[in-house]
Amino acid sequence: NFVSQCNKGYFGDCQARECPTGRAWFHEPAVNELAHDVFTECSSMGVCDRTSGQCTCRDGYEGSACERLSCQGRITTASACSGK
Repeated sequence: NFVSQCNKGYFGDCQARECPTGRAWFHEPAVNELAHDVFTECSSMGVCDRTSGQCTCRDGYEGSACERLSCQGRITTASACSGK
């Protein structure tokens, strides 16, 4: 049987692009005291465009993998927006 091997960043019939991955904002924990340890496309806060390989982030999120909160001019920390 012939098995195609796609270039990095492609999968399936080698036409579909993968999107950047980041730590999932939400997922079911597997063990106590461990969270955000799973990497998913668009950090599970966006939709992957399989043609371009780019994420379209939900409102309030930004970054190539939707890995940051969008603070619209406020100071961004790892997990929150503050100040002006």
